[in-house]
This record gives sequence, C-alpha cells and structure tokens, in this order.
Amino acid sequence: MKASRKELIIASATKRFAHFGFSKTTMHEIAEDLHITKANLYYYYPDKLSLMKDVILSISEKVHLHEKEIIEEGGSVLAIISKILSHRREMNIKYCMLQLSENLEMIKGLELEEVIQVINARDESSIEQILSTGIAVGELQNIDVKDVARTLLDVISGLNFLCNIADIFKGLPNPNNDSLILEKQMKATVLIYNGIKN
Repeated sequence: MKASRKELIIASATKRFAHFGFSKTTMHEIAEDLHITKANLYYYYPDKLSLMKDVILSISEKVHLHEKEIIEEGGSVLAIISKILSHRREMNIKYCMLQLSENLEMIKGLELEEVIQVINARDESSIEQILSTGIAVGELQNIDVKDVARTLLDVISGLNFLCNIADIFKGLPNPNNDSLILEKQMKATVLIYNGIKN
C-alpha cells in the first residue's frame, strides 16, 4: 500500500528530528528531503509544532504496535514487561535527540496534553492487558488492575524522568543512562509484582 503524503512527511520529519533535534530542523529541509515546495508542506502542516505532534504520535503508535506483538507472544507477567521495557530502551536510544532541553524550550506552550493522554491511555491499556492475563492464568491473584497498572506506569515514568533530568538540563543525550534506567525500572517492577503476587 502506497504511503499518503502526510505519512511521507511524518517519516521524513522523524528522520530529521531524530538526527538533529526539533529546533535544528527547518520546514525547508523537510520539504527539500521530500522534493516538494514549502507551500505544499505548509498545506499539510501549518507549522513545525503541529508536525512535531504527529511525529510524536507516530513514534508512539509504532512502539505500541510492537508492544502488542510482545504481549501476544505471551509469557509471564515479568517476562512480558521486561521485553516491553527493553524495547522502550531501544527506542529511547534511537530517538534520544527528541528528548533534549532545546526541545523542551521549543515546545513550551504547545498543547501536548492530548498527545500525552493518547500515549498514557495506550500504555495503561497494555499493562492492564498483561495484568488481566496474569490473573486469568492464575499467575496473579485478583487485584485492582487499573490501579496497579497506573501505579506501575507512574513508577516507570518517574524513574525515567529522574534518571534523565541532568541530561535534559545539559541538553546532551546520554544513551548509556538507558541501561541504568532499565535496571531501576525492572527492580521497581519486580517489587510491585512481588507485592501483588502474594
């Protein structure tokens, strides 16, 4: 199936943003990469910020689809969550230029609440599915799936933020940090898992 013009724009912008960051990429460069006029690009995206939203959603959707495959492969609750966290680590390394402080300055005031809600809803849905399957096969006892999923995601996200805060302020990505983050996230997951398993 042939990609739509919008999909091609998002793919091109994702490559540029991932390599150079948001602020160092211009709409002119994206248009040149696609061999279209800037006017044509602005027809689909009136500004770079609206394009950023779709890039973030596109990456999130790819991550979510891969996580669905991991869940469908099955395994223990901890094994599935471990695979998901490892995959997220790989994606963080691949897209580390999208997490820099220069980007935080640029997106101040950008209405990202809707984008964040979509991403959080997908994440919660995945964890709820994993936990529900764990209950169905007898690995976990009856628990408040929604509450445990939200708590686990809050802990995972919090650790990611705390471990990256220094890099965010420096504006320098540190891919080596991702191993530490993954290790801490897995330790926290095991603690929560052990708490709900009993």
